[in-house]
Amino acid sequence: MRTLSLKTKVSLVYPILSICVLAGILLLSQRILESRIKEGVSEQQYQIVSVLADEIDRQVASTSESLVAIARMATPETISTPQKALEFLRGEGEYLATFDNGFFIFDRHGRLMAELPQGLERSGEDFSYRDYLKKTFATRKPIISDPYVSSQEHHHSALMFTAPVFDEEGVLIAVVGGGIDLTRSPFLGKLSDVRIGKNGYLYVVNTDRVTLFHSDPLVGVKGTPLPGANPLLDRAIAGFDGTDETLTSRGVRTLASFKHLKSKNWIIAANYPIAQAYEPIQKANALFLGIVVPIALLAALLLRRVLSRLTAPILALAGHVETLSTKTGDDRLFPAVGDDEPAILAQAFNRLLKEVDQQQEELAKREVLYRTVVDFSSEMVFWVAPDCGTMHYVSPSCSDVTGYSPEEFYAAPGLLSSIIHPDDREHWDEQYREGATADSVEPLEFRIVTKSGEVRWTNYLSRPVFGQNGAYVGLRGSFSDITLLKRAELSTIVSEEKFRLFFEQSSDAIFITHKDGRIFEVNNEACNRYGFCREEFIGMQVGDLDTPEYAVHNPERFALVMELGQITFETCQRCKSGVTLPVEVKARLIDFDGDKALMAVARDISDRKRADELLRRQNEYLTAFHETSLGLVRRLDAPSLLQAILVRAGKLVGTEHCYVYLLNGQGTAMDMVCQSGVFEGFVHRSIGPHDGIAGLVWTTGEPFQVDNYSQWEHRLPDADRIVLRAVAGVPLKSNDRVVGVLGLAFLKEGQLFDDEQMAILMQFAELASVALDNAQLYGAVQRELSERQKAEASLRKLSVAVEQNPASIIITDTGGAIEYVNPRFSEVTGYSSAEAVGQNTRMFKSGTTSPAEYRLLWETILGGREWRGEFHNRKKSGELYWEQAMIAPIRDEKGLITHFIAINEDITERKRLESELHHSQKMEAIGQLAGGIAHDFNNILTAVIGYASIMQIKLPEENPMRNGVEQILATAERGSSLTKGLLAFSRKQHTITRHINLNEIVERVQKLLHRLISEDIHLTTRLAVEDLPVMVDSVQIEQVLMSLAANARDAMPDGGKIAIGSALVDLDSSFAVMNGLGQPGRFAVLTVSDTGQGMDEETISHIFEPFFTTKGTGKGTGLGLSIAYGIVKKHNGCIVCTSEKGKGTTFRIYLPCSDVESRDDEQEAPRVSPQAGKQVVLLADDNESTRRFSREVLEEFGYSVIEAEDGRQALDRFYEYSNQVGLLILDVIMPGMKGREVYEAIRAGNPGVKVLFTSGYTEEIVRSQEVLDESLPFIAKPYMPKELLMKIREVLGHGE
Repeated sequence: MRTLSLKTKVSLVYPILSICVLAGILLLSQRILESRIKEGVSEQQYQIVSVLADEIDRQVASTSESLVAIARMATPETISTPQKALEFLRGEGEYLATFDNGFFIFDRHGRLMAELPQGLERSGEDFSYRDYLKKTFATRKPIISDPYVSSQEHHHSALMFTAPVFDEEGVLIAVVGGGIDLTRSPFLGKLSDVRIGKNGYLYVVNTDRVTLFHSDPLVGVKGTPLPGANPLLDRAIAGFDGTDETLTSRGVRTLASFKHLKSKNWIIAANYPIAQAYEPIQKANALFLGIVVPIALLAALLLRRVLSRLTAPILALAGHVETLSTKTGDDRLFPAVGDDEPAILAQAFNRLLKEVDQQQEELAKREVLYRTVVDFSSEMVFWVAPDCGTMHYVSPSCSDVTGYSPEEFYAAPGLLSSIIHPDDREHWDEQYREGATADSVEPLEFRIVTKSGEVRWTNYLSRPVFGQNGAYVGLRGSFSDITLLKRAELSTIVSEEKFRLFFEQSSDAIFITHKDGRIFEVNNEACNRYGFCREEFIGMQVGDLDTPEYAVHNPERFALVMELGQITFETCQRCKSGVTLPVEVKARLIDFDGDKALMAVARDISDRKRADELLRRQNEYLTAFHETSLGLVRRLDAPSLLQAILVRAGKLVGTEHCYVYLLNGQGTAMDMVCQSGVFEGFVHRSIGPHDGIAGLVWTTGEPFQVDNYSQWEHRLPDADRIVLRAVAGVPLKSNDRVVGVLGLAFLKEGQLFDDEQMAILMQFAELASVALDNAQLYGAVQRELSERQKAEASLRKLSVAVEQNPASIIITDTGGAIEYVNPRFSEVTGYSSAEAVGQNTRMFKSGTTSPAEYRLLWETILGGREWRGEFHNRKKSGELYWEQAMIAPIRDEKGLITHFIAINEDITERKRLESELHHSQKMEAIGQLAGGIAHDFNNILTAVIGYASIMQIKLPEENPMRNGVEQILATAERGSSLTKGLLAFSRKQHTITRHINLNEIVERVQKLLHRLISEDIHLTTRLAVEDLPVMVDSVQIEQVLMSLAANARDAMPDGGKIAIGSALVDLDSSFAVMNGLGQPGRFAVLTVSDTGQGMDEETISHIFEPFFTTKGTGKGTGLGLSIAYGIVKKHNGCIVCTSEKGKGTTFRIYLPCSDVESRDDEQEAPRVSPQAGKQVVLLADDNESTRRFSREVLEEFGYSVIEAEDGRQALDRFYEYSNQVGLLILDVIMPGMKGREVYEAIRAGNPGVKVLFTSGYTEEIVRSQEVLDESLPFIAKPYMPKELLMKIREVLGHGE
């Protein structure tokens, strides 16, 4: 059979094989693709029905929740009549787009009250027979009906959503209904727009086998196929969700998908004919056959052509090799052009050819030498396999020794054992077996039987032969015919001529020495080999020929010969010229001329040693490369890899001085990254192209070497490198690009890098480059893994931050549908994550935020900007709360807005505190105003009361003017009470508190209240049984009760009831914090209730504001409740108002209970009648009316008065009349200098001067603000003349 050529194999067989493999791969890919397409079509179809089902579920739930929200807004008042019900529906008209089959309100009997859009046309019709109303009335819960035929003109299939309406007592009073036309509803009508391929269709069926929707409008609401007609539909009705192939009731094979709705017993189904569903598979198959096959054939032709070109150089080389035997000289070399692989192969072939020629010449020489030695030797030399089944070699002398030809031995290797004499065969077998394990076997004597039957004596010597791998490969031995010697020994006849002939013609050097080693006979071969003449040998010690390292073993060897009779060893001997030769010596103890002598036969084994050395080096290189390839590739750490490269490269060539340069990150220079030996002590720097050996190798990409680096003209200028001798560098490459240089050096003179070592280093560099690429790739992968782990950790931290964020976080789609909420959201709103996800953010609306604000919000975030603001939203429980929100868009990698994120903070408590703060600030400002007014008003009242008092004193009892004066005084007293109220409101009136039972205050003021209210108002009290100990100013608390009773009276112009009660309560911290009470605990609560007109929330929020009143003009000051609020706050309490329009009002006053009883040590001062005086009084007051009144009173009672308008004038007048003034009456607050400053200035020169201070502010305020201390006398305005005179007498010391 004809053998295919390489060209045929490569260009024909390989493409065919490749096409077969490719066809198999493509066929497998086609099968996988077909399977993936089927899975993809099934998954896509199921995803469509799943998305549609989820969308319908969300819309059904959202529609039902919207209707429930509408029902909650309905009240008995808004739907009490059909007309009001219609108005209510119109107010919610925005939902008519959702409830396209009508918007209804039914009364509690199922009669229609109103509807949209028909209005009141069918008002009063009875629909109680409808199932949805029956279920709503029965369950009192929202209902979604089953499909029914609408009563409207179109009579379409419809659904009804219902929600019950309850009154305040929970009685069902009406039902709100919303009808949806299934043929055009937003969640079934959409199905008409969805297409499943060309002829696929969607339909909706419920578990009762009623078709709710079908893409074919002729199907309508009718029964679906009977059980068994469509097996997969039967499974779907039983609960199956998914996609599978089925046979429809019309006999069409389809791909059917089913998905159950969560909100109803509906199933969305999709049918797609198999022929159309798997049409891409048919197209793919046609494409595979119509395109892939021609392309594969074309590719095979192109591949055949390309491979033919690629194999042309190899075929040429093969042809050259085939005719190589006919060529001679340089014609035997193959022309190598270029630097590609065939050229490299050709170059390697040429080098190999030259090396083979050299080796053949050497082998030819050796073969001639060995053949000459062996063929002309009288010894029979053989080499037999370990199993004795193969004879590798037998010398021609076997015919002379045994009579058998070499061919007979080759044909029957067992002949070797057969020729042994039967008496010696057992000993022969034993020695043959031992020869396989011993390094050498001592010479033995055996008798053999020749082919002719002659018995001969032989000297047998053997040595085991081992292969390159150390395995035992056979036995090499020799038979020397010693029959003559034996006969000579037996007959004692020695033929000198025969011995001399053998001695001289031997190819081995033979020495005969005395027992002390002195030579006395040598043969010609010894003279020729060693260069000494016979005369020079005679008398020479045979050990002198050995080199020193071997000569030391000579005494031991002599002793062994004497002991054993013969030994064999190897040594190295010197010629006269100085050349050393390795030899194998066989030393034997003989009788020579009747005396003991030593005969040493030295065989030159230089050729064998060179062959063994070459084999050893090859084995070492192979072992080194094997270890290097495994060791380097397994190292993934770059520093340790570089160190391993240095160590293994150095071992390959026998040096420890190595280095590695690597290209830096910019590729502009090389840096020393690893070094060993002498290079560790050098100073290294970055090198550029052509700098030193590394730079030259970097530039050329080729290995380079110098024999003496210290004399190389391009060496680096560093002086410490002068110690280097032979230096070599090889490139480290990655994708044919030099990325580094491996350098090695010798320091000894004469030690050079030969071609063999450079070739080895190049091969090693290729392995090192691969390992370096592998380590760098592993490092890059590790860095990428580390970065990914950091990113994942960061993502986990971000996720924890979002989950644990104290603000509520919501993520929605662009339509506002919620997709994510964090735990804080659930804590704030009450909605769980499951309840919120899928809902729209409209669910939080409370109705207090304007549509314009929502519109601005959407315009901002849809425009890609961030919106910040506040919402007043509604929780799941219905409670309203305030949120501060930040809403921002989330963009994808293309910059498109895909979601929105809202970060909301509950600020309800902050809003409440801000409201209280604003109220407190407003009250503080008005209080300051009230205090100032009271101060000025007291100055005015001082003059009014004073002058009226003087008139009252001077007028007789019967004078008719006296009654008017008394009215003036009464009115002024009321004005004084008003100023006290203003000071109480501003908290500038000093409070005199004492321990008292709150019930006593109520009982004491009850009598006054009966006179305050009218007769048609009934007053009742219900006081606590136990005492209510409080620390209060009883007068101010009485004032609060009077003010609240007066307001209750004014709120009941037609009469009513006022109830006053008291109780003891324990308040918790939440109530205390909410009402500003500070600490929780036991409180006394005072309640004042009326049955008056009541107030709305808006009015309640303003009642404690100063000057706010609901009474007509002239009927109220608006200060009563403000003052009451200030008094209660000053007593560390709070006042709370609850009221309802038309049902009355209740005020609750909370005062902290006290366990400490006060001691009233004050005793009423004895009454002192005013007496006349004679002293001079300096009167200083910036109010003219007060100053004039005081002067007239003082002068009336005998005092002399010096007036001053301000502090500076008072000081001047005193200095002017200092010897006369006996008393200073100083207003505390005056322009220029205050009263205290005037007094201090006067007292500095007159320590004994008397003083009386006065002010429109109360004594407590003046002293509490540290204007006056307790030791200085004071009288508050307004004061009566009697009070002034008595105070003056007290100061002057005459009232004691």
